[in-house]
Amino acid sequence: MNAAGLFFSAESLRRLLANNSESFMELGLLMRKGIPMAEALHRVSRSARSHRLKNAANLASIRLNSGESSDKVFAASDMAVFPPAVRYILAAPMQDQIRGMLIADLQQRPAGDFNFEATLFYPVMSMGVGMLTLLSLYMFVLPQMREIFLGLRIKSSPFIAMVFDLCGEGSLLFIIFFVSIFAGFLYLAFVLARRMTDFSRKRDEMNLLRMLAAVPADRRLTVTDLMAVKHNFPSQHANFRQLARGIADGMDVAAASRAAGISDGLAWFFALAVHDCGTESRLLTQAYEYYHASIKNSNEKTVTMIEVTSTLLLSTTFGAFAYALVEMMNAICIGTIQ
Repeated sequence: MNAAGLFFSAESLRRLLANNSESFMELGLLMRKGIPMAEALHRVSRSARSHRLKNAANLASIRLNSGESSDKVFAASDMAVFPPAVRYILAAPMQDQIRGMLIADLQQRPAGDFNFEATLFYPVMSMGVGMLTLLSLYMFVLPQMREIFLGLRIKSSPFIAMVFDLCGEGSLLFIIFFVSIFAGFLYLAFVLARRMTDFSRKRDEMNLLRMLAAVPADRRLTVTDLMAVKHNFPSQHANFRQLARGIADGMDVAAASRAAGISDGLAWFFALAVHDCGTESRLLTQAYEYYHASIKNSNEKTVTMIEVTSTLLLSTTFGAFAYALVEMMNAICIGTIQ
């Protein structure tokens, strides 16, 4: 496939995903208004632009109207066009209106706000260019310099001798080892930055606060228990489920949060969420915005650490090779004069 074909294929995929997102938003809004899930799916099947989504939504509507349970319907492979998070909500044992609230909120979340693929673009590109440059030096420059030194019988310094040894037998393994160490340093910087800033925990807490703000106060405990799975909250799903079940069993929020290993800040907001005081949704939204700002700061710290690590390793390596080349040129000049 040529470049134009790849471009139009990527553009078609982008449009397909965008159209599906609009359809899922419509599904959530319809169900949030109180329309039964089967009817909402039928309406989506008529308005969706994606043929796969049309067929899947229509099939799900027919099977639900025939009396099949939602978990059985959306466990089928025919429903793969629905994103995993949406499928889980549609299959979960909860009211259709609550399903609609959760799906609509899910579609309104900013997409790609903390995209680490974009974060890693500069380090990966710099590493690729750096490795190509090093391989060029290894394959062309250093062997020629070694031949010049041998042909002119120029005495080399210990440092130059060590560099020439890199061109010997087995030196390619050294280059591969160096690339592995370089990639390992980048990964270590990435992991350390995320650990230092508690990125995963903060992100899960942020998403929980947004989810709680989207549903009524009397349903938040049940929704937390049902939605506390790994693909929704990768780091804290077990803690959130333990917290919700502890409160449901009669424990107070403080004791349940300590038993579940929940941070004090989130415990306070969760206590606010399960008590209907009329203003808790607005406060939960403000808490979500605070967590969002904190995570954005963590993301920036991670980017900075990765870029600094990449620049430091590349500058050290190229500095060493530049010094070696200068020493070689000086040795050649002195050797030819003598």
